[in-house]
Amino acid sequence: MSRYKLKSIEKIIAPEGARNLRWYKFIIGNDKNTITNLRAGSEKEIRLLLLNL
Repeated sequence: MSRYKLKSIEKIIAPEGARNLRWYKFIIGNDKNTITNLRAGSEKEIRLLLLNL
């Protein structure tokens, strides 16, 4: 069972100078913590990564 659950995911503009143009902002959380992160890749790649948390 995952310690965190995906609360939201949204495509964002790539940071200046980034090679990969597909970037996402996602928020994960549990009862005590909320984490916001940015990551390059496809939405499918991000979701697969989050399944392993």
